[in-house]
Amino acid sequence: MSFNYVHIVVSGLIGGLFGVFEAEIIAFSLLEISVNKVFPYIFGVGFVLLSIALAWRIWVSVENTKARAVLLFFSALVFVSGVACFFLNENVFKTFPAAGKVPLYALLGISFAFTVTYCFSEVVALNPWSEAACCASSCPISENNPLFGSQEQVLGLFSVSLLMGASFGLLFGLIDVEDGDISKNLLTNTIYGIPLGFVVGASFAAGNEWYRQRKVVVVPTVNAMPQDTDALL
Repeated sequence: MSFNYVHIVVSGLIGGLFGVFEAEIIAFSLLEISVNKVFPYIFGVGFVLLSIALAWRIWVSVENTKARAVLLFFSALVFVSGVACFFLNENVFKTFPAAGKVPLYALLGISFAFTVTYCFSEVVALNPWSEAACCASSCPISENNPLFGSQEQVLGLFSVSLLMGASFGLLFGLIDVEDGDISKNLLTNTIYGIPLGFVVGASFAAGNEWYRQRKVVVVPTVNAMPQDTDALL
């Protein structure tokens, strides 16, 4: 089987950029939660409401028992993160030892990563580009060969994203960004976080594209593309 290496490289670049985006959004969100008086409450309300919405969406759309249990577990983590945010402010963080902040930052990083990834997987499942005029004839992503067309690919997406979320949270906590010179610490976090996000994101995206090209997908009807995340899981 011949591979389209241009598509693999482009997919890797896009995945790398997505990894960088996730690294930076998590870092800046954690910073605002730890140094701002208002943002912990904003994120707390957002996490709680979002976890309820995600849990409802998962409950009504995911029929696979194991997949539902795993996704509901992570929705519960988002809820716990939201509740925790109500008890956090800059004074509380100042009294925490560095080692005590690390697990909390990892939990918040996982919550951010899960939320972003689940929303992304829902958009992908809708396959909006299949109807776009610019992609109708040339786009390599189609109903017969979707971006994430197997359980392994979707589980890989969630696993890699959650791993990155935990890693970015741990990195933020270990550097202790909010203590001392915030600008210098944030720069240090960025120096380590951006390459990590790019390498991990690019590696997964390129590998997923290679797997997608390698796998022969046979779809019996034009309606075979999954309409929600459950069909992918």
